[in-house]
Amino acid sequence: MNRSSIGTGASAGVPDGQGDSFGRLNAAILAQFGVEPGWRFGGRRQASWSEMDPFGHVNNIAYLVYFEDARNAYLEHCGLPRLSAQTPGPVLVESRQEYVRPLAHGDRILVTARTVGLGRTSLRMEYAVWRDGLIARGAITAVLMISATDRKVAIPPDLRASVERLEGRTLRARPR
Repeated sequence: MNRSSIGTGASAGVPDGQGDSFGRLNAAILAQFGVEPGWRFGGRRQASWSEMDPFGHVNNIAYLVYFEDARNAYLEHCGLPRLSAQTPGPVLVESRQEYVRPLAHGDRILVTARTVGLGRTSLRMEYAVWRDGLIARGAITAVLMISATDRKVAIPPDLRASVERLEGRTLRARPR
């Protein structure tokens, strides 16, 4: 996992095209993709032919995969162990997406992730896809669970501290 700041080229830790390098974003890459303020973590990728639908644009399901990849990279970056049945991992309880503009085959994009709320066992995250500004956004609420036991677990203090350090602020759960 690349934990360095992501720049604008392969030499800065982000390969061109299909790549899975995620990390802290620098000002140059934020400007390159037209990212709005408040995003600190993400990774570049390229829309692939297999993601196209009959209408000639990236199918909505591909965005869910983009968001999932960003979520897992973000949480690993913050210290959550790689997903397995025996380790805590996020289980989605709510998800929403909004598609603003279409993507086509070959479009180079930036996928961003951030945490906006932390409860005792839950977290709320937001995602966005960028190419010359906003393309799509999404949000989830997840509960940290161990799949093998189907048991919720508290967000570990070191994970909470790492997420808050990355986001630059204290995060609390949203009142219901």
